[in-house]
Amino acid sequence: MMRTDNQSIVSAPVQIASRRDDHESDLTTKLAYLAVGGALGALIALLLAPKSGRELRDDLTDVARKGASQLGDKAGEYYDSARGVAGRRGDQIHAALEAGKQAYLREKERAQIEDEINYASGYYEVEKRR
Repeated sequence: MMRTDNQSIVSAPVQIASRRDDHESDLTTKLAYLAVGGALGALIALLLAPKSGRELRDDLTDVARKGASQLGDKAGEYYDSARGVAGRRGDQIHAALEAGKQAYLREKERAQIEDEINYASGYYEVEKRR
């Protein structure tokens, strides 16, 4: 079965949504790996460098702050990246919708002209018989 241009235009948003879901899944996975890696690094640091309770709490606080800062920085980068991709995809969707609108208007105008020609030819036949 051959696909028409209309079918490919209709399927484009579905493909874009699928890619966006894949991108969001990749982002979630990356953030999860970052969090797990940070937690494991902190645990290993605690086990290998025994210190007094006060020093250990201070170190844990520092590690948590650094981890939160890094996580915030990475999340900001991913947010900016996702926002840029969404903006570009939005532009593409807007262009596709505009092209569809223009095609519809051209077809509508063509159909109106065709109706007028058919009406005029019927009128001409009536006048010709008189």
